[in-house]
Amino acid sequence: MAAESNWQSVITVLDVRVAHSIAELLEAEMIAARIDRGLQMTGATSSWTVSVSPEQLDTAWNLLSRSQFTETELTFLATGELGESVDNV
Repeated sequence: MAAESNWQSVITVLDVRVAHSIAELLEAEMIAARIDRGLQMTGATSSWTVSVSPEQLDTAWNLLSRSQFTETELTFLATGELGESVDNV
């Protein structure tokens, strides 16, 4: 069993829902992932870190580098909502 300190950070985000979406994406590719609350940022906003085992770190980075998400796509992954459209003005 791997020690907790062996987990390696893959990405840090400001929205816990986005962190969960990224972890789900990794897990769908058979990469075990965990989410930890990171440092509290300016304005009382916390960051969230998605981590994987050292053995899967390169695979996770490669997967995420191929998955360049826009802010809208990350919001959709996190909430299932597309957000406000400019056509609704």
